[in-house]
Amino acid sequence: MIVISTLKFHVRKILILLFLISTTVLLLIFKRYSATNNKSDIIIAVLDTGVNLKRKIFSSLIQGYDVINDNNKIQDDNGHGTIVASIINRIEPKLKIMPIKAIPKSGFTDREYLAKGIIKAVDAGANIINISCGIVSSDKKLLDAVNYAEKNDVLIVAAVGNEGKYDSIQYPAAYDNVLAVGAVDDMNRRLELSNWGGQIDVVARGYEVSAIGLNGDKKYVSGTSASTPIVSAIAGKILIQRPDINVKELRKIIKYMAKDINTYGWDEDTGYGLMYENMDI
Repeated sequence: MIVISTLKFHVRKILILLFLISTTVLLLIFKRYSATNNKSDIIIAVLDTGVNLKRKIFSSLIQGYDVINDNNKIQDDNGHGTIVASIINRIEPKLKIMPIKAIPKSGFTDREYLAKGIIKAVDAGANIINISCGIVSSDKKLLDAVNYAEKNDVLIVAAVGNEGKYDSIQYPAAYDNVLAVGAVDDMNRRLELSNWGGQIDVVARGYEVSAIGLNGDKKYVSGTSASTPIVSAIAGKILIQRPDINVKELRKIIKYMAKDINTYGWDEDTGYGLMYENMDI
């Protein structure tokens, strides 16, 4: 009886030990997978007119900031920011949206607000910064802010502009370390109002893109303001799957993923090609 009891005791100890070992191994595998293959707290800062907080349009908003008035009141008084943020939210609801109010009610921003907005977004922990606007000329403060984002591994995705002009890519999209986004129509031709030229990187649909307006109403919007958040959302989806990559690698992946729709390789109309909403990541 003593021998049998002792044997049972040792068997029980061995089984418990094996259970603990197997559980620990599984936990380590899960943690490793989660750390390298999936992350749900990717943050996209939307530098725009704010968002509508009065209606439950977004499920993934986090605290933002108003760099115009230096406070945290980010209520949208224009509608543009709500539209842009809603496109990102529709494409990938897992992404956290950080509204940075850098465009006043008039809809026209300046280099100081953009520069301050970029720095604020970086310091607040954004992974990606969407800028669906721009200015016509370069500026040292703006360039310094863009370089600050690059140094801190933050991707800036910016619109090329809606003047329909050649070699008139707006800033910050025209900077080398910013992903410059143009727009195409429903036939994948360059949208007539989309700027084009030497600095364009990729395009996305910018014709009648589904969005939510300031009052919570469904809208269909056109222009590079609409194509840019599509690319930002795709970049966010990539980071959810691959949070280990740096900003340079992320830009390369996006350019590689773009579907060539014009002449072979890069061209001045569509850059490296088309990014579309439901593309496989």
